[in-house]
Amino acid sequence: MQTIVFSFSLIPAIVVMVISIASFSARFEPFARQMLAYDADLYANRIQTYLNYQFMELNRIRDNMDTRRQLSMEDTIGTNQTRAAYLASIHNQMTSHLARHPETQALYVEDKNRNIIAYQDPLYPGRSSHIVPLPLEEGTVHSRIVSSVITAPASSANDVYVFLGLPVVGDSGYQGSVFSVMELSYLRNLAQDDGMFSSTFRLVYDSYGSVVAVSGNGKNYWSVQDLDNRSNLSSKLAIVDMQEHPVGAIPFLLDGERSIGQYLYIPELGWTVFTSISTKDIMSPILDTIPVFILFTILFMVALILALNHISTLFGTPIQALIDGMEHVRRHDYRYHIEIESKYEFNAIVQAFNALMDHVAQDTEDLRRLNTELDTLTANLPGGLFKCSLADGLPFLLVSEPFVTLAGYPDKKTLINESNNSFLQTIHPDDRVSVEMVIRTASSGTMLGSFEYRNTNASGIQWISCSFKIPEVETKDIGLILFGMAVDTTAMHEAFEQVRTSDERYRIILEQTDEVIFEWSMVQKRFLFISREKNWIRMFGLPFPPQANLLTGDLYEMHPADRVRFEATLKELVELSLRSTRIEVRLTKMEAKGDKYIWTRFLLTSLFDNQGGVERVAGRIQDIHDEKVESLRLIGLSQTDSLTALMNRRGFQASVTRILEVADGSQNHHVLIMIDVDDFKTINDTHGHLFGDNVLTKIALHLKTTFRATDLFGRLGGDEFAVFLVNFPDREILIRKITELLANLRQDNLSCSIGIA
Repeated sequence: MQTIVFSFSLIPAIVVMVISIASFSARFEPFARQMLAYDADLYANRIQTYLNYQFMELNRIRDNMDTRRQLSMEDTIGTNQTRAAYLASIHNQMTSHLARHPETQALYVEDKNRNIIAYQDPLYPGRSSHIVPLPLEEGTVHSRIVSSVITAPASSANDVYVFLGLPVVGDSGYQGSVFSVMELSYLRNLAQDDGMFSSTFRLVYDSYGSVVAVSGNGKNYWSVQDLDNRSNLSSKLAIVDMQEHPVGAIPFLLDGERSIGQYLYIPELGWTVFTSISTKDIMSPILDTIPVFILFTILFMVALILALNHISTLFGTPIQALIDGMEHVRRHDYRYHIEIESKYEFNAIVQAFNALMDHVAQDTEDLRRLNTELDTLTANLPGGLFKCSLADGLPFLLVSEPFVTLAGYPDKKTLINESNNSFLQTIHPDDRVSVEMVIRTASSGTMLGSFEYRNTNASGIQWISCSFKIPEVETKDIGLILFGMAVDTTAMHEAFEQVRTSDERYRIILEQTDEVIFEWSMVQKRFLFISREKNWIRMFGLPFPPQANLLTGDLYEMHPADRVRFEATLKELVELSLRSTRIEVRLTKMEAKGDKYIWTRFLLTSLFDNQGGVERVAGRIQDIHDEKVESLRLIGLSQTDSLTALMNRRGFQASVTRILEVADGSQNHHVLIMIDVDDFKTINDTHGHLFGDNVLTKIALHLKTTFRATDLFGRLGGDEFAVFLVNFPDREILIRKITELLANLRQDNLSCSIGIA
C-alpha cells in the first residue's frame, strides 16, 4: 500500500516538474529570441561602425591624394614627366597609408573609363586592368560601394576581402573612383566573441551567399551552402525576401538538433547577420536537474514538493527579471541592474546582462559628457552658432543659446515660432537679398564666406557679422547645410561712427583756421603736415603737396640765423619733457617778384609715449610777419640815433653784449674804438646847432665809409661816437683805417680824440 501511495505520490511531483519545465520553456524562448535579436543588432552596428571608419579613411585618402586634379587633368596634362610626378606622388601616399593601416591590403585609383591609373597591391604587383566587379557609375557619384566577398588566390590562408569604393567628382562631374581592398579578419574575430550560450552560432554573408564572418567551428566555411551537410539553414534563408522582411526569426536544424535563429538584413551593404542557439542548450539546465528532483522525491516527498515549488521560483524569477531588463533597454534606461541572486547558468546570464548594461551606461554617460562640454564651449564662444538648410528661407536645423540671445529672443521655442523656423526672417528686410546672394554664390564656389546684416529687436538696430562654411557633401533628405557663427558688431559700428563724426568735426575746425597745423616726428626727424591747401599757399606762396590732408616732407627753408635757435628749442622740449613752448623764426615765402623771408610763430605741444618721452610734437604755424616787422621797426627806432642813423647808446651796448655772449672761445679779436670830437661846443656856439648837427652827420658818414658794413657804429651821446670791429683780422690794417679816418676828418677841419681797446 505504501508502495502504491508512494508511487501515486510521485505523480504530483512529476506533474509539477513537467509544468515547471513547460513554464520555463515558455518563458525562456521569447527571452532567447530577444537576446538573439539584440546580439544580431549589436553585431550589425559594429560591422557598420567599422566600415564607416574605413570609408572615412578612404575619403581622407581621396582628399589627400590630389586624385581630383589627376583625374580631371587626364586629357590636358602637359608632359609624361609631369604625369609621372603626379602618379609617383599618389603611389607614395598609398604606400604610406598601407603602412599605417594593415587591415587595408591594397589601394586603386580608376578613371571614369575604368582604367587603373595608380595602385598599390602587394597581392597583385603586376595588375594593369580593373579589378572591381561593381564600378561606380556617373549616376552614383554620391554613393559608397561595398563589393561582394572575394577570396585572394595568392594567399595561402585563403583570406577573404571586400572592396570599398568612393567616387571622385571634379568640376565637370564624375571623374573616376578610389578603391581600397579590406581584409575581413577583424570582422571574423568579432564573430568569435562569446555568446550567452556555448551553442551560440553567428554567421554574416553577402547577397551572393559568400560568408563574411562565421563563429565557432564554422570558421572554414566560405559559403552558406557549405553548411548544407550539417543544417537546412541555407534552404530556410533562401526563401526569405530580405528586402521586404529585413528582420525575422527562423527555426532550423543544426547537426540534427533544433535551433532558434534570428536574422538581420543590412540593406546598405547587402549583408545578412544571422545568430542562433540550440534549444538543447536552453533545456540543458532543466534536464540536468531532473535526477535531483527524482532523488529528492523518493527520499523526502515533502521536501520534493517544496523543492519543485522552489525550482519554479528559481527559474521563473530570473527569466522575468531578464525580460524586464530588456524592456528597460527598449526604453533606453541603461542604469537598470538585475538585483536577484541566481544559481547555475542564469547567474552568468545575469552577470553578463549587468556588465552589458554597465558598458552601455558608461558609453551613454561619455556621450552626455561630450555633449555637455560642447554646449559649454558653444556657450562661451564670442558669438552664437547655428546650422541651417539651404532650402527656401534657410530653415534652422540647430541653434545655440548664445545665438538665440544674440537674435533677441528669450528662448529657442520663441525664436522658432516667431521666425517661422527661418534664419532669413531674423535678418532686416533690407539686408535679406544681399545675404542670400552671398550664400548662393558661396554654395556654388568656395563653400565659405562671411556677411554682415542688421537685426531689429527690442533694443533697436543691432549689427551682426556672420562667418559660415558649407560642407561639400549633401545630407540625405536635406541637401546642402550651412554652419555659421554670428558675432555682435554693433559696438564696433558705433565706434566707427564716432570716429567718422570726430574726423568730420576736426576737418571743419581745420577749414575755419588760417593757421598751418602740423606734427613733428621725433623718430623720423621730419614734419607731418596736416593742414588745408589754401592756408599753405597763403602763407608760403607754394601749392600744397599732392598728398591729400596728410603730407610727409621737410620744412621749407628757414633763415640761417634762426635754424640754430629752432633746433635748440626742439632739443630743450624733448630733453626736459616740456609740455609746450613757442618760438619765432623766419621761413621762405615764394613771390613773383622774388623770394623773401616772412616771420612765423611756432606753437609747440609735446605728445608723450608710454615711457613718458616725447614721441611727437604737435604745433601750429602762425603768420606774424606784419606784426613782427612793426615790432622790429619800433625796437629799431628806440635803439637808433635819429640824427646820424647810428645806433644810440642802448642799442650799441645791447648789440655788443649779444656778440660777446655768443663767443665760441675762438681766437678772433674784437676792437672797440671810442671817438670824441674836439671843441664841439665851440663849433656849436659859433656856427649854430644846425651846423653842429651837420658836423655830427659827416662824422657818422666817415665812420661808415672807413670801416666794414658788418661792424657796429653808435653815437653814445653829444659828440661821442663808438665803433665795434667784429673779428677784426690785423693790427696793421687797424692802424691804416684809423689814419684814414683822421685824414677824412681833417679835410672837414675837424679834430678828435680816439681811444682803442
